[in-house]
Parts: sequence; C-alpha cells; structure tokens
Amino acid sequence: PSSRFQAMSSIHYKFKATLEYKTLTFNGLHISVNDLKKEICEKENIKAESFDLLLTNAHTKRQYNSDEFIPRNSSVVVQRSPRDNAVKLPKVQDSTNSGIVSKGTTTDGTCKGHMGSAQFNQLSEEERIAHIKEVSAFKYQPSNFQKKSSSILWGPPPPTYQCNRCSQSGHWYKNCPMLNTRRTTGITMDELMETTADDPLAMLHPSGKFVVPIMHWKARQQKKTELSRAPEPDNRNGYVEG
Repeated sequence: PSSRFQAMSSIHYKFKATLEYKTLTFNGLHISVNDLKKEICEKENIKAESFDLLLTNAHTKRQYNSDEFIPRNSSVVVQRSPRDNAVKLPKVQDSTNSGIVSKGTTTDGTCKGHMGSAQFNQLSEEERIAHIKEVSAFKYQPSNFQKKSSSILWGPPPPTYQCNRCSQSGHWYKNCPMLNTRRTTGITMDELMETTADDPLAMLHPSGKFVVPIMHWKARQQKKTELSRAPEPDNRNGYVEG
C-alpha cells in the first residue's frame, strides 16, 4: 500500500520590535494567513479575541491579506493590533489607573517590577516595550545611588556596648567625642609617652590613654628652650616720637 508524503515546512517570523526570528513548522508547501496567525497566537500565548496580528513580508514590506497563502521559508514581520471590540487598557501615560509601572516605582517609591504575565500579554506591542523600558530603567534612577541612612545606631546604646575608639561605654562609635582625635596607628609603645587631653599634639592610644610621640615632645621642649635663651631686644637707644 502506498502512503501519501507531506513535506515539513517552516516559516520564520519576528515581532516588529524584536531582532531575532523564530521558526514555526507546518505541513505542506504553504500556509494560509489565518492559520499562521492562529499558530503564532498559540505559540506566543496571545489572546486572539483581544488582538489581531498584522503580517508583513520582511523583504518586500508588503502586508499580507487574510485570504492569502504564504509560501514556506518566508520571513514574516508580526505586529500586534488591538481589536476594535476588545477592552483596551489605559495608555502608558495614564499611570493613575494603569497596571504599567511609571519609572519602575509605585506611589510609595518602591520598585513594583514587572506585572503579571496574564496582564502583560494583553498589552499591545508598543505598550509592552514601554513597560519593559520603564521597569528596566529603575535601577539607574538617582535615588538608588543615595546613601541609605541606618537606624541601627540611633538611641542610647545597650549597657554592654563599648566604643571601639575610646573603649568607653555610653555612646555609639559615630558619636564618640574622640572621633576627630588622631590615633597611634603604626607607632610602637616605646616611641610614645603619656600626656593630657588638652595637649595639642595628643593622640589616642587603644588603651584609652592620651599619648604623644616622644620625638615630638623633645622637639617641642627644645623649641621652648631656644625661645627662653633668645636675647630680649634692646630698646635703650630707641625713642618714641611724640
């Protein structure tokens, strides 16, 4: 017994706003425009009762009529068009009632992200692109680069908290009165000597004591000695004009 053989063919299609083509296979040497629309709607989860598809030859730019047949190996550009009797969603500009995110944020300034797939599939091609652009641009908003203020260090610290700068309790590190005091990082203890807090050269040691480099102290003492030995100016031969 003989069997009838049908060639397996394909059509290449892409949406108007995309770059990559997709492949749709069918039996025969050609496919009707209406059948191709149904196949694309089924593959792309498009609601045929809400949207019609406009098919255009990718090379000649000619739009196919509904009663035409498209030969195999053709490349087709698809454009989604809302039907006249379909319920239309608000335009992108009407962000008060629309499910589309405006600048990727909700009214409270938080990122809402993409809408649900069911709602997203009901949008026109232009509305889908606009929605994706708005949401994807959210992470580049200037507000995302502002330093977040932390509430962890507000209020009095717990009794067990000890400031790691002055080794004292009763205040947070950022409120330490010694915050602007220089520290002895990199200086060994044998190069330091203890001093008072009012010393302009005072540095804060990890032990909580105020110290000063011995070399600096000696230089200061030498300068004081030199100033004390300096002769006073002789004004005996001077006079004051009246």
